[in-house]
Order: sequence, then C-alpha cells, then structure tokens
Amino acid sequence: METSYSGHVKLALCALLLASFSCETQSGSSVSDAGISADSGDAAPAVSAWQYVATPGAFCANGSETGFGISPAQGSDTAVVFLTGGGACWEAGACYLIKSATHFEDTVQGPTVLAEVASSELAPVFDRSRSDNPFAGANLVYVPYCTGDLHAGTRVNSYDFLGTRKAHHVGGLNIEAYLAKLKPMLPRIKRVVLVGVSAGGYGATLNWWRVRRAFGPSVRVDVLDDSGPPIDVANDGRWGSMKSAWAIETPSDCAGCADGLSKWLPYYNTHVGPQERYGLLATTGDDVIGLFFGLDDPTQSQRLLALRAAAGPRQKTFIQTGNAHVLMTQRPWPMVGGVPLGLWIQQFLSDSPIWDHKGP
Repeated sequence: METSYSGHVKLALCALLLASFSCETQSGSSVSDAGISADSGDAAPAVSAWQYVATPGAFCANGSETGFGISPAQGSDTAVVFLTGGGACWEAGACYLIKSATHFEDTVQGPTVLAEVASSELAPVFDRSRSDNPFAGANLVYVPYCTGDLHAGTRVNSYDFLGTRKAHHVGGLNIEAYLAKLKPMLPRIKRVVLVGVSAGGYGATLNWWRVRRAFGPSVRVDVLDDSGPPIDVANDGRWGSMKSAWAIETPSDCAGCADGLSKWLPYYNTHVGPQERYGLLATTGDDVIGLFFGLDDPTQSQRLLALRAAAGPRQKTFIQTGNAHVLMTQRPWPMVGGVPLGLWIQQFLSDSPIWDHKGP
C-alpha cells in the first residue's frame, strides 16, 4: 500500500537507514545443531568463534534462505540475542526505488552475517575483550535484517514496481524459525536478553512474547531496546499501512496491540514474569525515527516522556537530549544524569535495585 511522503522526505529516506552498519570481511564456518554445554564453576566461559547457522524456513525479502550467527560461551547460562537494524519499507517506491530498507533485495547468508558481526560499529556489543562490555561473557547470537518489516512481519506481499514483485515481509516468522533452531543448541539456558538497535529495537519489543513462548516459563527473557521507541507514529495512516503490508502478528491476549506501538509496554507490564525487565535507550529528537514515523522533535519528545511516565516498575528508560540515533554505537558510550550507559546496562542485567530512569 502507498504511504504519502513529500519529495524531499523520500530523498532523505534513501540516506537515513535505521542503523545500517558498515561491514568487514571475516571467514567462518557453519555450526551444527549439537547442544552447547554449560559447564559449572566460576571460571571465565570458554568462547568460540562466530559461526553461521543456516535456517531453513527463514527468508530474506527476495525469497532467498537466510540464517543467524552465534558465538557460544561454555559455562554461561545467558544468551544475548541481538537483532540488527536497517530501515523499513511498506510501499513499492520505498522498497525498490528509495531502498529505505537495507538488504531488501539481497541474499544474506554466511559471508554477510560474519562480516556484520565483525563490523566496528557493533564492536561495543560483540567485542569480548572490552572491560566495559556487559555482554562479554554470554552466548552471543546475531540476527541479521533483510525483510524491511522491523523483524515483525508474517506476510509475502506483492508490489507493483516495473512489474509484480513478491516481498517476503516475514521477519516475525524468521524469529520463530531461529528460536526453533537455537533452543536445542542452548539446552541449559536460564536467561535470554533480547537486544535490538533501531529497527532491531522495534523487533525486540514486537517479538518479546515470541521469545518467551519459545523458551517457556523456566527461562527469563529481558529486553534492551536501543532507538526503537514504542511510541505511536504520525496520524497519517502510516501505522495502518505498515500493518497491512507486513501483517504484524500480535499476542492473542493483547486487545490493544494492533492499535499502535504505545499499547505494547502496558501489555507487557502485566504479562511478563516478576523479574523480567525492559530497558529503552532513546533520544528526545531522534532524526531517523522522526523521519520514518513522521514525528517532529517536540512530538517525539512529548511521546517519549509520556511513555516514561506510564512505564511499569520493571520498565526503565535512558533518554539522551538531542537528535542522535543508536546509543550503543557511540564512542565513548554516552552519560546521562551522571550515569554512563555501560553502568546503566550493567544495573539492568544485575537486577540492581538502583536501576532507574535517566534523562530529562
């Protein structure tokens, strides 16, 4: 379905993708479905190099098969599942002319996945040698992005662009395929931290229920959403167009989730476990979010602060003043309210009682 944009916004969309990362080449191999053992003891976990896991049933928008990356850490009972970003599209012009969703026409398999996890942009999360990396000792999982649907779609759509083109907006179905492959590989896992940046941040929020359902009640699932604020988009029919193009599936018991993004956190506040946490990193006038969602800076700031005011007791925000997009790739990591981002994330992970909202 077509969404109305002015000409200058269409041109700008081409340049402003949601956290499309630069890549470097890295060789690698595939990993089997054999379980990853979790050894006992206090020794640092033995980590393995990144490996690509081909996943039948997971597809890029062009219909090619895709998969995910994994770097196991023996001795760790925690898995960090990272959903990467890269724009979005829900009409023919944006998908194929402006190309506002990264990898939308690409085949994303081993070489691309392994190159992206080696990217310097992602190093703060995946660099196990960094002393300030709170994820360094965990099993690390990298989910690429090539469906243009915030990792949430369930539909093969048809667009008319120089002929009929089929677009596999199946990011949500891909998550289910990855989880089915991943769960037996981590048989002793006790905690999953679902981390996403930009489009992946939205994907983390929109798939929290899927991950909880896949691992069951014995596994705790937390979410850390960087620059995917679940605030409502402009009142111009854009949300309806997204839903129609992508067929976003909502939790069966969330009556309001289909109405807008602002309904998801209130739902989770009453439908997740007593320990599970949700952390949101955002800026008051994120240029990229404003562009894609049709929100000016004052409206974006107002909706962010309203989200914070209505947040549940285990839902906290780290809000930076300004227009930046994606906080975890900043060098150095930002500080808000006298608290460095790395420390705030450590408090989030350690169940610290002083973990709280930071920002204006």
